[in-house]
Amino acid sequence: MSGNKKSRVFKNYALCMVTFLCLLPAAGTNAQEIPETCDVEYYEVLRNRSYLEGKREMEAAQRIIIKPDSVLEYSCFNDMRIEAGTLAGRFSDYGLATGVVPPEFDGTEPPTRIYANSLDNALSATIESSLVGFLDSFWHIYGGGTFAMAPNPLAGCNPMNVVWHASKCLNFDRNWWVRFEDFASRDIRIFPEPCTDSGRSAAITNALDAAFPPPADPAELGGMDLLVSFVEIVNDCAASEPIPTGITFQLAEIDAAGNRVVTDVEDAACVVPGCNYDGGGCVPN
Repeated sequence: MSGNKKSRVFKNYALCMVTFLCLLPAAGTNAQEIPETCDVEYYEVLRNRSYLEGKREMEAAQRIIIKPDSVLEYSCFNDMRIEAGTLAGRFSDYGLATGVVPPEFDGTEPPTRIYANSLDNALSATIESSLVGFLDSFWHIYGGGTFAMAPNPLAGCNPMNVVWHASKCLNFDRNWWVRFEDFASRDIRIFPEPCTDSGRSAAITNALDAAFPPPADPAELGGMDLLVSFVEIVNDCAASEPIPTGITFQLAEIDAAGNRVVTDVEDAACVVPGCNYDGGGCVPN
């Protein structure tokens, strides 16, 4: 029989054996049951601490990242709009009839109309309505309500330069990072207006209580029983089994004849307090 033929016969035989073994019944080969290892109380501590950490970082980001100002406001859009409304009032029905600025452009409420379909309605839609809508959206001071400053009226239209300089030179404020002890009572998200979060304080207080529980009494958990039993077992050095460390050292001794005798000893450690390994077992220090 040639070598190639012998090889094919062996491979076929091996394949048949593997197939046969795979088809055998698997009785008595169930996987080992894994015991419960999750400590529910420990999990609750981690869950609530992660909630507090995440919420504090989120609120700090919401305070640091301010609401963008309006580019139109930086370009003095409101001043130009008011000026346009004042000038356009010369062409209103009310202005022509009375010789005064129409009420919709001088701040008087409610505005007066000479005719139901007067030119004042068109002027109001193109000038006053857009101005009022703009002011309602950006009623706050610059920097999303954080910069207590206003541009110098004598410097012309320069709010963009003022806000840029204030933002560039702004430093991190330590008050933006709140301690957990003060977290429930301090909400730093106040600009341009405070957040409405009615359940915030209660949620944080409950999370703090669960995240930092008081220490449990060892006696209630059986801890003292375990400790007493352990102490009773390990008080005797000789009763403690040395634990090999895997290190071999040489023990030098002087025999009765005055000769130095060196012996190789497998090192070991004694776990009982006050005991040490002497090469043969655990003995008191």
